[in-house]
Amino acid sequence: MRKQVNASSLVVYLGIAVYITIMSYYILLKYLTFHTHAADLGIFAQALASTLYYHRLFYESVDVAIIPKPGL
Repeated sequence: MRKQVNASSLVVYLGIAVYITIMSYYILLKYLTFHTHAADLGIFAQALASTLYYHRLFYESVDVAIIPKPGL
């Protein structure tokens, strides 16, 4: 037996699909036109590099301004 989809559910599903499509396009366009900011990507890159190469767990220099002596 196949369940019938009522009109309100169809509107919700369609809204979700439209939202996902528009936001995916916007984010890809922002990324491909280099409008992602250095602070956004740089913090994550530094945290990953410090963990992999310097054995400091997710350390980034932005935390030094907030916490002078970070823990792990």
